[in-house]
Parts: sequence; C-alpha cells; structure tokens
Amino acid sequence: MWWTGDGVIPATITRAEAAEAATVFGHRVLLWDNFPVNDFIPGRVPLGDWCGRQDGLSAHVEGVLANPMVQPTLSLVALSSVAEYGWDDSGFDPRASLRRALAEQAGGRADVLAALVAFADLNTRDERLHLAQAPRHAAALDAVRARWTAGDVAGARAALQRIAARMSRGP
Repeated sequence: MWWTGDGVIPATITRAEAAEAATVFGHRVLLWDNFPVNDFIPGRVPLGDWCGRQDGLSAHVEGVLANPMVQPTLSLVALSSVAEYGWDDSGFDPRASLRRALAEQAGGRADVLAALVAFADLNTRDERLHLAQAPRHAAALDAVRARWTAGDVAGARAALQRIAARMSRGP
C-alpha cells in the first residue's frame, strides 16, 4: 500500500501517523512523498529543503519514494535529500542535506554554490512545505528596511548594494 501521509502533500509526516496507517491497512506502508513535485504550480521550481518528515519513520514504513518535479535535473537536489534520509533517518538535518545537494551540483566551485544557494532561496515557496518565499533574501531586505527606518540611510544603501552584488555575481 502506497501512502502519502495525512494529505496529498502534507506539511508534516510523523511516526505516529505512519504507525496509524500501518494499523489501518494491517501492515507497514510504503511512503509516497509528493515532494518535490511541482505539477500543481506550473512554471515554478520549488527548491526548499525536504523538511517536516519526522526522524525514525523507517520503524513504521517499508520505504520512502519521492515524486520528482517535471524538471529532472532540478529534482536531483531534493531527491538527494530523500536518498540521504532513506540511508539514515535518525538525526536527518534537512537544511544541511540541501546544502550538500547544492554543493554536489556546484561541482566544487564556490561561486556556483553561492549562486545555487541564492537561487534555491529565491525558489523556496512550494505552497505546501514552505509557505514563505525567499526566506534568506526576505530577512536581508527586512534588515535593510530596519536600518532605513532607524535613519541609517547609508547603512541601508550599503546593505542593499551587497544584496544586489551577491545576486548579480552568480555564474
């Protein structure tokens, strides 16, 4: 039995939910996680971390399958994290896993990694697991606004220039 959790693309999947599904179906289930699928948000390529999946699901499920995006190469980032979780689901760190997956795609180039981290941040929102758009970028802009509001116009301008430079440096 393939099971998607408590919904088609649930924000969280817990051990208790997986145990309940196994009880309902009379055996352990195979988790079909509809992540990083994006066919429901055409034109968007969500690149947030694979979060909301409680450690230790392997005690209650036979395995985990991921439903990739329609863009196969971009799916590799998320699928790398799903594979990492499948290898060891105790102590999985979604953000660290995302960073490792982006580093793998960067091929050892720091400039490419920085560009991929920025690109992933700008494409975080997926309407299910990640409801905030560009959390890192938004926090940086909030800091600019706070400086501006506090009267530090020069500091706000300098911070905004650093943000723009970071965005424009990507290969």
